[in-house]
Amino acid sequence: MPASVLLELDEEKSADFFKSAIEIGGNENCVLSGYRGDQLCGFALWNRHSEEPEQTAELRALYVLPDHQGCGLGRLLLAETLREASAAGYKHLAVFALEANQAAANFYRSAGAAPLSYQRTYEIAGLSLPEVGFVWTLAQRGA
Repeated sequence: MPASVLLELDEEKSADFFKSAIEIGGNENCVLSGYRGDQLCGFALWNRHSEEPEQTAELRALYVLPDHQGCGLGRLLLAETLREASAAGYKHLAVFALEANQAAANFYRSAGAAPLSYQRTYEIAGLSLPEVGFVWTLAQRGA
């Protein structure tokens, strides 16, 4: 994400978004958090994919504080997201990353995600940022 866009983000709106996501809960929005002691170090937010809501969940956000990256917390949050989405009956979990974010793309590939055959665009602050997508096929209960 361009630094200029990050600087313009409204912290209150962002906080309200995540508060709402946590309150809705269920299969609508699922938030996982990772702590070290009493410090929140990372989180994952997933919900139904807008284009295939019956079969596919979408990882909307996965973030780990820079000081805690590289210790396995991101992989743990991703693994729990995959487990929860499967337990909720989804067949796939999709995720999109900004095309310029090669670190995220490499992380998802290394975690077994396959590239999606299509891209999309993330619109923010008057910018159109291309995104690339990845997908996991989830193990089904009883399979």
